[in-house]
Amino acid sequence: MSSEFKLPFDTYDFFGYLLPGTLLSLGLSFIFWDRLGDIVLKFIPGFGPKVEVDATVAILFVLVAIMTFYFLGHLVGCLAHIIYDRMIVRNILVYPFYSILDLKTPLNRVLPAAARIRWFLLIVAGVSAIVTPALLLFGLKWWCLVICIVIIAALKWISYNCSGNEKIAEKCKRICKKMHDKFREFTVTDVGVNETLCNKFFERLEKTTGLKRDDVKDYNSDIYWLAYMGLVQEKDGPHHESKIGNWLCLYGCLRNYSCAFLVMSAVASFRLWMVVFCECENAEILQHAIIIAATLLLSFLLFMRYWIFYYAYYSKYIIRAYAVGEYSSMASNAGSPAGDESADR
Repeated sequence: MSSEFKLPFDTYDFFGYLLPGTLLSLGLSFIFWDRLGDIVLKFIPGFGPKVEVDATVAILFVLVAIMTFYFLGHLVGCLAHIIYDRMIVRNILVYPFYSILDLKTPLNRVLPAAARIRWFLLIVAGVSAIVTPALLLFGLKWWCLVICIVIIAALKWISYNCSGNEKIAEKCKRICKKMHDKFREFTVTDVGVNETLCNKFFERLEKTTGLKRDDVKDYNSDIYWLAYMGLVQEKDGPHHESKIGNWLCLYGCLRNYSCAFLVMSAVASFRLWMVVFCECENAEILQHAIIIAATLLLSFLLFMRYWIFYYAYYSKYIIRAYAVGEYSSMASNAGSPAGDESADR
């Protein structure tokens, strides 16, 4: 029995959960500083009254703070998985391997175009609800509510008519496709891999799993894991595993940071909505409008970086390595004495 002790945490627990949770906590503290500032300053040396604190109490306080940040990081990760991995990537942008491998009509059997438009409009409605209260800067207090209701009602009407009215559905599809294509061009994720590599990928996949090219589109993200398991079981599997793990951690961290800023913008927007509904709320309108704009911009930029890592680094590496892995191992075996013997036989 090994006597080595290993902590059940890795770098992703720190960069992917603890830091986003800490970032969110700092952001929320700043948003609610007018209400929590005096309480927070009491715990900062030099600002509050000098208080003798027992070392045990200080250690417990730090541990509780770390646990709280880590827990918030997991909440952010859960929201990020739902919003980014499911709502945006799976239902709007579509998993990267569809376009990388040049698979036609992706997700048509699983998710029709009308459903993809509904998910897109849902995202637009959510962002509109966050941005609309910034109109308080112009003194349009109750117009904020009216405009938000009109926007959401219009999006709901468009969504409802996407499945029943062919003209509206076709226009929506063209608009959504154009925005989708522009985003893909802007993030340079509108290209796949070489056709020869695609063919080698499908050849190896069919040889090892029995799945043909036409079957792939029905397996969604399972194709990643089939290819990944094939890579890590190779002779140089640990090398592939470390590289893929690096890309996975990077895009996961960026996704969580983006979601943390998105939550901050939603909370700042909520405070401005309270100005509309509750006279007792006395929030700084300019300050919160700036917070909404800055956090939404940072969230979008980090989301773009997350998508680039997901598409161009993580997904392409798996596909390329899986496509050439078998051939490189065959070449190395052919150059070894054992390979020569088998060739003679």
